[in-house]
Amino acid sequence: MTRTVFESASPKGATKRAGGQRSGPRILLVESDPGQRGLLRESLKGYGFAVDTAEDGRAAEGLVLENKYTAYVIDIALSDGNGIDLIRRLDGNGNQPRVVLLTAFLDGRTTIPGDGFRGFWYDPKNRGP
Repeated sequence: MTRTVFESASPKGATKRAGGQRSGPRILLVESDPGQRGLLRESLKGYGFAVDTAEDGRAAEGLVLENKYTAYVIDIALSDGNGIDLIRRLDGNGNQPRVVLLTAFLDGRTTIPGDGFRGFWYDPKNRGP
């Protein structure tokens, strides 16, 4: 799934704005860690996507009520809950964009459900000895 979201440096539907900046498909990025959130936001913007950010599930739900997104990039471990549960709540509102899950856990502590999830992005930020 990650390849589908990131495969083009000029996403389909991207348009130029004043100042030469592109405004492409809109992505909702939900990440509790401010440093990771900023890095991912800038990376996605570099690919030409319009990016809205939320630090937790509650903020994400508010943004989804106001905007339509092409994709969600959501950390599984959010400060106010589980990213997978958040995706299910967002899907319940009739939104079904592509989803990229972020996780630092590949040792069995986090299970990726098989119901509609085709992949995830491993983020080793919390990896310890």
